[in-house]
Amino acid sequence: MKEVIRDGAIVQEVERPWLLRWYSQPQFRRLLHEAGFGSPRVLGEDGNPAHDDAPAFVFIASRPPVSA
Repeated sequence: MKEVIRDGAIVQEVERPWLLRWYSQPQFRRLLHEAGFGSPRVLGEDGNPAHDDAPAFVFIASRPPVSA
């Protein structure tokens, strides 16, 4: 829900649908690579390295600074 507030009062409320995207580890790894991120770490729900077939995982990645 998004609210537009003017002078402390809500003048409009807009509800927007949630958009969820589901990616496999290889798909998300490819997206990171295409965006310029280096070798990411992939962790499972317990904080240990995730197995390739883990249903839930977290990517930790960094990208070198973009030079001007």
